[in-house]
Amino acid sequence: MIKFSSRFMALIQIFALILAPFQALAAANFPDVPVSHLHYQAVQYLRDRNIINGYPDGLFRPENVVTRAEILKIAANGASIATVSFASQPAAFPDVANNHPLKQYINWAQATGAVKGYFDGTFRPEATVTRGEAAKILLKINNIQPDPPTNYYFLDAPQTIDLAPYIYFAVLKNLIVAQGNIYGTGVGMKRGDVAEMMYRVLIIKQNNYAPFGGQPSSIPTPTVAAKTLNISIQNFAYNPPSISINKGDTLVWKNMDAAPHAVTIQNMTSGQAGFFDSGTLAQGQEYRFTFNQTGTFTYKCTFHPTMVATVTVQ
Repeated sequence: MIKFSSRFMALIQIFALILAPFQALAAANFPDVPVSHLHYQAVQYLRDRNIINGYPDGLFRPENVVTRAEILKIAANGASIATVSFASQPAAFPDVANNHPLKQYINWAQATGAVKGYFDGTFRPEATVTRGEAAKILLKINNIQPDPPTNYYFLDAPQTIDLAPYIYFAVLKNLIVAQGNIYGTGVGMKRGDVAEMMYRVLIIKQNNYAPFGGQPSSIPTPTVAAKTLNISIQNFAYNPPSISINKGDTLVWKNMDAAPHAVTIQNMTSGQAGFFDSGTLAQGQEYRFTFNQTGTFTYKCTFHPTMVATVTVQ
């Protein structure tokens, strides 16, 4: 039998102690969330703190959707809230079975006002949580109550809805990304996305709510739908003689007189940006022009030079 010296055995033990943390780290990785995965850091951070876990087969399945019940567990665990006392209570909603594995989180959320059910009294625990709901649930349960926004505009999340403050805060602090004026309020969330959002919430809490990554995201400002406005040419005058419009708006001039008229910009020549010239407008004829640059434009009637008016484009 081969015998090893006590010194050699001691070296083996030291080497094992050195390797142990790295072995534990490797074992902690989900096979389907490799280091190259977009949400690797977030998933590992939450797993190391027992905020999330995988499936019995050891996978995390980042592409699976997250239900309304599941996100309550993630949010409560992230906020270090104990919910076990609610496990023995009857289900708070008629569509939540008493043996539902996440009943304690649903009961806790209902009792504390963290979430509300639907108008028909149900909770719909297996419904996919949306991006709008996720922003509110993760922030509210982590004691973040944003002020109502005053300077953002998302087409699918008007400022009048109760989700608006949470959506504004989430985008501003880089917890989630919007696509221009579209937030994706009703789009379902996946496990990887929710893990990323939960991770970022915890990081900004540690950093006194500074935006994740250091710089706040730009928030879209209100946009005004383009309009078409009418100007009549009548009694040898433009009515109204001056008008203010927004960039992208269209003006339509209509000649109501028996005499011919025109709409021609002054101090500019054909080919210049912003130049317009209607040519001769007989009675009843129209001319339209869309203004795609800002400024103040003075125009006149080439047939009657005393007919002058202005357009201010903002």
